[in-house]
Formats: sequence, structure tokens, C-alpha cells
Amino acid sequence: LTKYIECYRPHDHLVGTTQRVWVTDVAKDKVSLVGHTKSYVQVLLPGGEENRKRLMGKSAEVKIATAHRWYVTGELLEVHTRTAPRPEAPPAPKYSSPAAEAWDLKTRKRKEANKEARDHVAWVNAKNDVPNNTCSTCGAADGTACGEHDTETSGETTGLVGKDESLGAWARRALTTAPESRLEWILTAGVLLGLAGVMLTWMAAHLGKIAAGVSAIA
Repeated sequence: LTKYIECYRPHDHLVGTTQRVWVTDVAKDKVSLVGHTKSYVQVLLPGGEENRKRLMGKSAEVKIATAHRWYVTGELLEVHTRTAPRPEAPPAPKYSSPAAEAWDLKTRKRKEANKEARDHVAWVNAKNDVPNNTCSTCGAADGTACGEHDTETSGETTGLVGKDESLGAWARRALTTAPESRLEWILTAGVLLGLAGVMLTWMAAHLGKIAAGVSAIA
């Protein structure tokens, strides 16, 4: 079995061939240089300080002289020096993750929607001959509170019920406005419903006392 293992010599076919090797290390004897072929066969080359400076980190053409069980030895023929410039690194990605890209896209869409809303407000103001010194949201003139301007004009831009608009049409228009306006409507409706709930709870808790007081007065 030992003789069979010792006869295992997988690199004999490389003897006499020319191989391109990449020199990357120093052998265990601290003298020879270690290179590897494309198939990662270990090649030992003559060492020394001069050869180390000349070969380390470079590729070279080598003629394989002898073959051993785990490595081969070679004779140096030619050293390849880098003549072409090192390729530039690829540009860094614009976004660090798909989530960041999605967030940026959402932000840009929101800005575009806001710009379209401002352009619409400007168009409505120009159509109704509203002065330039008015609120860009509801069309209220300077010195007046938002919403005190003409109800029809402000309702057309902010969601207030117009003179000839039904409550159902107003609700549909409010739910189809920009996301920011929808959020305002939802928050406002939530506050109003909360106040109504508090009032109803208070009335239910004190209904008996109110009825008793009315009966006593009667």
C-alpha cells in the first residue's frame, strides 16, 4: 500500500511544458518562491532577495523542470509586467438597498403630486381672478383666516363643500385627493367622531339625572 501511494505522481505530465504562474508566497525553506498555475499546481522557483523583488506579486512564464508528488519546480523564462492601466472601480450604487430606492421614488412622486396641486391652485386662482397675495392652499386673502374666502373657490381646491355640491360628492372628492389631504380628512373625522363619542357617553351617564330633574320641574 505504501509503494502504491508513493507511486502517485499526478504532475509528471507537466515536465518540459511552459506554464504561466502567479508568484504569491515564499516557501517553507524561506528561500524558494511559490507560484501557482491556472489549475493551482504549486510551482517552486529560485528565490533570493533579487528574485523576490522582481517576481513577488507578478506573473511569469516558467518551464517545468521536475515533478514531485505535491509540487513541481520550474525555471524562469519571462516576467510579465503590467502595461495596461488598472481598470477603474465600478461606480458606487446610487442606493444602498431596494428599500432606499423605493423610499426615494415615493418621495419624488409625493413632490410631483404637491407641485401639481400647487399648479392647480394657481390655475383656479387665475380663473377666478384671485389676487396673488392669497393663501396658496385655500385662496384666503391676506389678513383673513383660512377658509373665510369664497366657499366655492376654496372648496374647489381644498375639499370644502361647495355651494352646489352634495355631501356625498364632497366625501368622494375628499377621499380621492392627494395622500396628505386624505390624511388630514381622516384625522379631522377621527377627532370629530371622538368628540361625538365623548358627548354621547356623557349624555348616557347623566340621562337618568336629567330625566329626574325634568320630572321634578314638571
